[in-house]
Amino acid sequence: MVSQQESDIQYMLLALNLAEKGRYSTLPNPCVGCVLTKNGMIIGSGYHKKAGTGHAEVNALADARNKNQDTTGATAYVTLEPCSHFGLTPPCAVALVKAGIKRVVCAMTDPNPLVSGKGFEILRNAGIEVIVGICESQARNINVPFLYAMEHEIPYVTQKMGISLDGKIALANGESKWITSPESRSDVQALRAENQAIMTTADTVKADNPSMNVRYAELPDSAKATVTEELINTPVKIIIDKHEILTRDEKIFSSSGQVMLVYPSPDGDIEEKVISEKLTILRIPTVNDKEHQNDNIDIERLLKYLHTRKIRNILVESGPKFCRYMMDRNLINKLVLYVAPKLMGDDAISFCKCTGFRSMDEIRAFRLAKCTQIGDDIKLEYIIKE
Repeated sequence: MVSQQESDIQYMLLALNLAEKGRYSTLPNPCVGCVLTKNGMIIGSGYHKKAGTGHAEVNALADARNKNQDTTGATAYVTLEPCSHFGLTPPCAVALVKAGIKRVVCAMTDPNPLVSGKGFEILRNAGIEVIVGICESQARNINVPFLYAMEHEIPYVTQKMGISLDGKIALANGESKWITSPESRSDVQALRAENQAIMTTADTVKADNPSMNVRYAELPDSAKATVTEELINTPVKIIIDKHEILTRDEKIFSSSGQVMLVYPSPDGDIEEKVISEKLTILRIPTVNDKEHQNDNIDIERLLKYLHTRKIRNILVESGPKFCRYMMDRNLINKLVLYVAPKLMGDDAISFCKCTGFRSMDEIRAFRLAKCTQIGDDIKLEYIIKE
């Protein structure tokens, strides 16, 4: 006979599988899944598909109603604490109370200060039994960027690079297309869709003239099976242009998605100006950078400001200088390397121009989180900061 705890784990794993379906579409909200059971049967299920639309619990309740199932006395398995506040949608905790749910099994507390603990309080005050902590580690893994942003009030930053076996991103003459395989480039489209914003520099835009958008047709089949084109994230493109050199005729300004141009602030204040539906100018104070012998835009302050704009995670696609700049300041959480089986030579350009180490003790070691073969390439995912 299956114990209550074993049953709770089985249903929670189903809810977690549902939550995963929102990985390309829910930002700035977390991925959440919900399964409703009664008398040992699943009577409804749902997941959060996109910000501004119904949350997982509401969708699961609607699914039960569509199946003519009575939710009175049912158990709800939810991967994250039900919300307790009015945002773009009503509170899910209240919806569960009104539906007559008698027991809620939840994987974890929501660290969002608007919710944290308040959803559980609403449920318990209504006489509902609340169990918290079932499959918590799996639930955290689904929403690492969101949880990090909520807990640290700064976006989760991933640096992406396509490199050769000897760690190069371009030949000495600047030629770089294409180091990695078509399969890796397809996977990058999915990686972009997992992020709310893509950050780059004016130098990279000038050198490569990229679009840096999500092209649905180029997504891997596994991603297309999860999300439709109308639901998929369209990341904001954030361009650091400290010398204001871009003309706005570059391809990145006409490709899909909004663009945020980041300029230095002349008076030390943060200023945001909407130029058009697609373009925003953001002025950020500078910091004196003795190592680079000039003033640089204060990236940490920029990141904290972007968090106030509800940007939870950022993918950095840049050259080696900006990669090193971000590494030196411990602003990168995760490093994703697509490694092609090619050798480009000593005179080629390295992906991160880190220099000046005098002993092995000075060198930081990263944690390998995942290794995946993609075509003939290898995708390495390293955790730098948790």
